[in-house]
Amino acid sequence: MESIFEGLDQSRKMKVFLAAKNITQSDLATAMKCTPETISNRMKSGKWDITDLKKVAEYYGVDLTDLI
Repeated sequence: MESIFEGLDQSRKMKVFLAAKNITQSDLATAMKCTPETISNRMKSGKWDITDLKKVAEYYGVDLTDLI
């Protein structure tokens, strides 16, 4: 089965993920115990630490490989 994230860069993957799960950047910040500004900066830069991606995957019950 092809992933909905296939061919997307890191920022776009996160945007699609958030939209698909109906999650706001503020919701994600709360789940990751950081500020919404931190999430916004990561979305703009596309620089996500693997540790943070693991947290997102575990918290929202998705496969880490979809996010990387």
